[in-house]
Amino acid sequence: MLDSVPSYRVYLIAAAVHTTLLIICFGLLKYIGLIDSSIFDIGYQWDSDWYWSIVSEGYSYVPNSQSNVAYYPLFAWLWELSNLGPLGVSILNWLITLISVYIISREFNIPLGQLILYSSFPSAIFFMVPYSEALFLLGGAFILVGLNKNHLALILIGVVLACTTRSIGFILSLCFLFTYLIKANRPFTRKDHVYSLLPIAVALIVNWAVQLYQFDQSGVHFNYLEVQEQWERVLDFPSLPLTARPIPSSAWADYLALFVGILSGVILIRLFFEKKTDAEYRIEKPAMFSLFYLAGITCVILLFSGKYVAGSTVIASLNRYVFATPYFLLFIQEMTSQATRAKRKKVIFSILSLSILEWGLLTFGLNRVVIELNWQVYFLIVLTLPFIYFHALVKHTRLKWWIPLYLISTLLQAYFLGLFISERWIG
Repeated sequence: MLDSVPSYRVYLIAAAVHTTLLIICFGLLKYIGLIDSSIFDIGYQWDSDWYWSIVSEGYSYVPNSQSNVAYYPLFAWLWELSNLGPLGVSILNWLITLISVYIISREFNIPLGQLILYSSFPSAIFFMVPYSEALFLLGGAFILVGLNKNHLALILIGVVLACTTRSIGFILSLCFLFTYLIKANRPFTRKDHVYSLLPIAVALIVNWAVQLYQFDQSGVHFNYLEVQEQWERVLDFPSLPLTARPIPSSAWADYLALFVGILSGVILIRLFFEKKTDAEYRIEKPAMFSLFYLAGITCVILLFSGKYVAGSTVIASLNRYVFATPYFLLFIQEMTSQATRAKRKKVIFSILSLSILEWGLLTFGLNRVVIELNWQVYFLIVLTLPFIYFHALVKHTRLKWWIPLYLISTLLQAYFLGLFISERWIG
């Protein structure tokens, strides 16, 4: 059953089982003292408080201070329209997530095993709290399905949803542009040009419209980048070693997200230089768009996250922007497909090489902070995770590999949720 596309009944049962297991794991971790919060304490933690300020007070701008104009309005509108509390809107977000994932699974024939592993990944907690990730997932689902069906209306709906949820218009525009250019080796009709280039214009126009809406409420125009500076997010070249916040319980997710972003970029570079007819690297538009997004958002974090310790570039929050997206689900499917076609030794060599590269990015550099031996060992352990995940995904029909990984992921997901509710940093 794990290697087949689920019917909606099987999917609903699997979703209910996972949600129940997550609550049980949360209770177990609370009982043994690893977390000290209740699942009913979901409230205005972190960004949730900023979204609630938009709901309750509208947009406002305070010079030289953090302001809610850094957040885009669609989720706040949904929260206001639903008239729910933080726990209620979190449940609504999870329902939107389940619908979005099912839409993607039916369109791209994603088997049940991959869907459950995706839903149990620790960073999926951002779909379960008063954050905008669920709506961003829904917008991405429309984009990916539209690209696969070559359906312009679906693509544009997805672009509008995504670009009113998050400041992502420029990145999406580049993803559409690069996907269009790399597929331009075949003859294009006028319709193909419109379908490829119109979403770029719409993404930029919607982003501009949001800025006008914020100006109408706050009285300040195009101050998004200035506000981001109050979170120490400024444009700068990356400085090594790359660092996450020094919390081992959650930093590993950022390191694994960095691996996914680097791997996405490597695949795209190789695709550009390889022959387009090579079956091993032939990638359809939705998967290619996903790879461009994952590589692009990783570059944005590296260039725009500012410095943290001793001048090193921060990658904190990268797990949120990589894993809590529809594009990671397509990444899983594409990697599974490529791994089953490629030679086993080649896959192992590629993952090992990238792991060593990332270990160097995390431990060496001109602004090297004091990294003790136990942290270097920790990095190496973290970078073995791609082997475990890819093996389980390729061999997902073997329960002896799939069940332990799923249970561990769900435990970590419950732990992440507990950390979030206790206002300890996740992303």
